[in-house]
Amino acid sequence: MTDQKPPSQDKESRQLEQEELEAIFRDWDASRVSPEPEEEAPESLERREQLEEIQRIYGRAQRAVAKRLILMLSMFAVAVITFIWNYSEIQFYFANKTDIADVRAQYIAANRPNATESAAFEPALQHNGWIAVQNLIPTEEYQSEDGHWHYFFDPMLKMIVVTPHPLPNKLSRTGAVGSQIFHVDPGLVGLVTGNGTHPWMYPEEAAMTGGFFSGEGRVFTAESAPRKYRAITNMYRQDLFLDTRLKDSQLWVFVDGEKPSDQWRFLIMYGIALLLILVSAVFFARARRKLRDVEREFTALQYQ
Repeated sequence: MTDQKPPSQDKESRQLEQEELEAIFRDWDASRVSPEPEEEAPESLERREQLEEIQRIYGRAQRAVAKRLILMLSMFAVAVITFIWNYSEIQFYFANKTDIADVRAQYIAANRPNATESAAFEPALQHNGWIAVQNLIPTEEYQSEDGHWHYFFDPMLKMIVVTPHPLPNKLSRTGAVGSQIFHVDPGLVGLVTGNGTHPWMYPEEAAMTGGFFSGEGRVFTAESAPRKYRAITNMYRQDLFLDTRLKDSQLWVFVDGEKPSDQWRFLIMYGIALLLILVSAVFFARARRKLRDVEREFTALQYQ
């Protein structure tokens, strides 16, 4: 049995392997080092700065357009609500006056036993109208706590009257007061008797030769009168049982002394609201125009 020796190794070949391995590691280390960044060309740097600046301007322009749009829509909404809320005031500003004339004389003529159809008493009243009346008969008189306003009910027009003026004196009557004998015109008898139900006024009120009320002002239907007159309207409804007694007749509210020219402040208010809408629309249009200019400039710079 012979002894076997390990094969001898070639020292030169081993040295070669080590050099190759070291070269591999050197190449690997060199690949790990990041290359030096190349300097950006001045033209490219300037273009990039221009794009960034335009992007900032574009963002500001977008925010400006959004703000102007919100402002314009808000002003438009406020103006619409204000217009709807106060439409009756503007409508009254352009109203034409209707002269009802002598209400008492017309009512008597229309309600006498021998009255003809041509004498029918149909006054031209309409809601939110401007009228002039003469010789209303004040009944159920009241006064506000501060003494500024006076109220009464006219049974001929079925009208609640609100006036800042003192009511006329009722001292002038016909007949003998002591024996309670009064001369009542046949045309007013129905108001005194109430046609068999509750009377609308006393005989002495119907027998008056004076103490009537004349005025000029604004008239409403009781259902659509402004809220500030609701309390006095409800009081007359309860005291005179108007809801059941009037049946199909219309209850009116007459505000003495109110004129269309008094509504000028509402006209100015609407004018200011419309002006603000116009100004906000102009600002919005300018903001939109600037935004479109920035968009065009940005697009042109991108494709240079």
